[in-house]
Amino acid sequence: MPERFQSKVISNENITDDIKHLVLTTPNNFTFLPGQYISIIADSKEKKLRRPYSICSNPIKNKIELCIKIIPNGALTPQINNLKQGDKLEILGPLGTFRIKDKEKKLIFISTGTGIAPFRSMIKDLLKNNHKKQITLIAGYKNNPLYDKEFKSLSRKHANLTYKTALSSKGKRVIDLLPINPEADYYLCGLKEMIDSV
Repeated sequence: MPERFQSKVISNENITDDIKHLVLTTPNNFTFLPGQYISIIADSKEKKLRRPYSICSNPIKNKIELCIKIIPNGALTPQINNLKQGDKLEILGPLGTFRIKDKEKKLIFISTGTGIAPFRSMIKDLLKNNHKKQITLIAGYKNNPLYDKEFKSLSRKHANLTYKTALSSKGKRVIDLLPINPEADYYLCGLKEMIDSV
């Protein structure tokens, strides 16, 4: 069941010009499944705003990590952009049913932009728990891949992880790299255009 709690900012760092990696505290009893999300609740003019963000960390005690695109005229992300260590946030979670259904199958993850967030959580958790089946991650971006060094390092360490990126600024799309495997399960997260085309 989701719970409402107050969280503190541990860190808030730019990983590209417009994307933040936000690390928040969680209570001792907070648990989530990779693929789930939380909602940040904040005041805006005369109402409460509630916005969902996928958790991008594997389950770690007392903290979660989020990957958030900052929209300059957004309702909430300008506030998130200015958060400092120690600032407080109201959180609701965990939420959502987007999770791995069958770990006995080959897994193919396809994302665009910050759609990488739930897959970072899932893949890190799978590898930490010695998952042996083949995992393929295909991530699409305009220019700058997110967590690129981390995924390259993981793919060097784990022979069952294949990692590929498609940069639209160089004329590549994720569908150009798509493996066709009727025995695999496919998980998609990102822009509607990508999901429709895949």
